[in-house]
Amino acid sequence: MAIGFTCIGGDLGSGKTTLLNDLLATASGQRYAVVVNDFGDINIDASLIASHDGDTIELSNGCICCSLAGDFGEVMADIASREPPVDHVIVEVSGVGDPWQLTPWGQTPGFDLCGVVVVIDLERAGQLTSDKFVGDTVRKQLDQADLIVATKADLLDADAVPDRLALVASHSGSPVFVAPFDLALVVADYTAASRSSSVTVSPHALHKTISVRADQTTIAEIDDVVAVLRRAPAGVVRAKGITAGHIVQMVGRRIETTPVAADTTNTGLVIIASPTVDQSDFEKWATMLRGSGSTG
Repeated sequence: MAIGFTCIGGDLGSGKTTLLNDLLATASGQRYAVVVNDFGDINIDASLIASHDGDTIELSNGCICCSLAGDFGEVMADIASREPPVDHVIVEVSGVGDPWQLTPWGQTPGFDLCGVVVVIDLERAGQLTSDKFVGDTVRKQLDQADLIVATKADLLDADAVPDRLALVASHSGSPVFVAPFDLALVVADYTAASRSSSVTVSPHALHKTISVRADQTTIAEIDDVVAVLRRAPAGVVRAKGITAGHIVQMVGRRIETTPVAADTTNTGLVIIASPTVDQSDFEKWATMLRGSGSTG
């Protein structure tokens, strides 16, 4: 089974370290491999550390932390060869870096690219997005993210939070979650569109997924597909796939469609929703998405 691969980016001081520590502390049976520039940056809880061997820290819950002291390819090869195997790789990208520059590693044999998560300090969001030195980088990070984690909302007056969230959303069509939230969404697969061959709606999963194969839907026109996607219930965060002769990408409420060659196989769509989505609405909408319900 391929190892999931997620990149986490965000400006310096945005809260990436806290997010990584929370993931490691609540692994719940998942074996994470976290790749960081320097162990000092993540400041791992000493109670979790089982052993420290050069560029690798073994944690008591089966997770590991790897330093980027050497070649990135060597680090990935080491992770891929570990026994028992790792479930998911999380790479922390420098605050001034572009998370997407490392995503090709998530498409190499043995790994599955799941997405890019960007963390932003909500208190400083306005300053960061308009800063003459880092503003371009921050805006680019937000625009390319599959999921945005807004931190430090507790430092703001409650009345100011909606405006700051709106500011962040104006730079991206991606879903924005305010910390703390369900950490399973950080490592959710946002690029899984064509890999599933079944249709499932799981009310108990940490995130909910609908997989709709092209041969299981009667919707033939792309405009009708878009119309159904626009009726997605609150909590649906991602859709991707090939259907009705188009590549379909939905992040938050932003929907993009691109025609594909006539001989391209229509694989269908995968939809990912947060656990907060209303289960009844989610299932009714899934029925509409398969073309067997009213879109009126």
